[in-house]
Amino acid sequence: MSSRIQYEAWLMVLSLVTGGWLMLAYDTLRVFRLVIRHGPFWTGVEDFLYWLYAGLVTFILLYEQNDGVFRAYVMQSFDVSLGNFFFAVEQGAVHIKCKNFNHKVSPKLFSD
Repeated sequence: MSSRIQYEAWLMVLSLVTGGWLMLAYDTLRVFRLVIRHGPFWTGVEDFLYWLYAGLVTFILLYEQNDGVFRAYVMQSFDVSLGNFFFAVEQGAVHIKCKNFNHKVSPKLFSD
């Protein structure tokens, strides 16, 4: 296998991992919202900051790993990993157990 193909495969793996990381970060934000209730204004501010972070992470990945060249498969890898992570969490394949959660909060954990 040529070194260029190996590099592209590595970039795809990095994209999948980054997409999973971004989904994990958003789920952490969702848990934070369940634990500390607040209004739509602060939810909007949190979402804005998250998407700013997600855009910055994506830009840094493309800039450092691919000299800023946009690759469609990188975005597709993000989508696949985000979708797979979201599907796994929504279907209950991934269970988060924490002793500090009240039994009334944990059923709401995966609903939006």
